[in-house]
Amino acid sequence: MAGRVVETEMDREKVYAIEGENRQLRDTIATLRDRLEQEKFNSEQAVQKAMAEGAKEVAQLKDTAQALRDQLEHLRLEGEQAVGSAVSEGNKEAAQLKDTAQALRDELEKVRFDADQRVQQAVVEARAEADELTKTISALREQMELERADADAKIQRMAREQRDELKQLQDTIAGLRDQLEGNGGS
Repeated sequence: MAGRVVETEMDREKVYAIEGENRQLRDTIATLRDRLEQEKFNSEQAVQKAMAEGAKEVAQLKDTAQALRDQLEHLRLEGEQAVGSAVSEGNKEAAQLKDTAQALRDELEKVRFDADQRVQQAVVEARAEADELTKTISALREQMELERADADAKIQRMAREQRDELKQLQDTIAGLRDQLEGNGGS
């Protein structure tokens, strides 16, 4: 009867220890999950911001290019109405504006390319960070399993030691009882 009480009490302690460890592990997992979600949200925000800035720059450059095209058209009409050197000067200026427009188009393409590169870089960095967090979670899970296995082994070892000690005490009691009975009968 006393052995059962000790085992039941030991089982309860084991269950409490495991429940406490499970609570800690659940808390750790929840914390890691919250952090992962926050990092994901921050990464998405950065990508959205980069995309918005890129779109804004593209729109501004489109407006500038259109304004330059409009100005070029206006200058060409004036050039056609001018005589002699005015026609020559107008054509010269129109050519310069075309070059400027082309330079702006080239710059626009470069800005688009740069914006795409920034977005891709942000996506790559977000993925790398998510992968790193996933690896960390996996490592923590492995560590948790190892610690759980160690705890189970310690509990089993302690139970075995207590059973061995109880058996030894019972054997000692039985030996002393036999001696006592042997001495009392003589």
